[in-house]
Amino acid sequence: MVNKKILNSTPKEYEGIKFRSLLEITCYKHLKSLEINPQYEEEKFKLFNGFYPKNIKVYAKPLKGHKQTIHLIESKIRDIDYTPDFTIKNYKGYDIYIECKGFPNDRYPNVRKMFLKQLENNENNKIIFFEPQDPRDFIFMKEILSNL
Repeated sequence: MVNKKILNSTPKEYEGIKFRSLLEITCYKHLKSLEINPQYEEEKFKLFNGFYPKNIKVYAKPLKGHKQTIHLIESKIRDIDYTPDFTIKNYKGYDIYIECKGFPNDRYPNVRKMFLKQLENNENNKIIFFEPQDPRDFIFMKEILSNL
């Protein structure tokens, strides 16, 4: 798994796991204190299936590269995938997803909406989504999990 750089984060290894941020390590420690063994970045969700444009011609500047002029784009419109930081399956009847977000990037709000919609469409499981942004949020998260 590739660890991409997160704005203002400090990647660090803890218990043999390479976390992307100290906030994720704090979350992991809180979950372990409840005797929960979360999976770290294990489950990947496809939120949007990419495609090759057939019926349209796309003229734009490339997202990457050195060309600065508008031109015909014939490459694939890429998939949108999302991997939550932590996944806990069947904890007291719930599937739990946790995304530690200290400083959300510009992509995240839209990905979050698509992910929550995908979870909403899953009628088979009861689901909880946590989005802690600072260490104080973990106390609230632990209280909710303890009282399930």
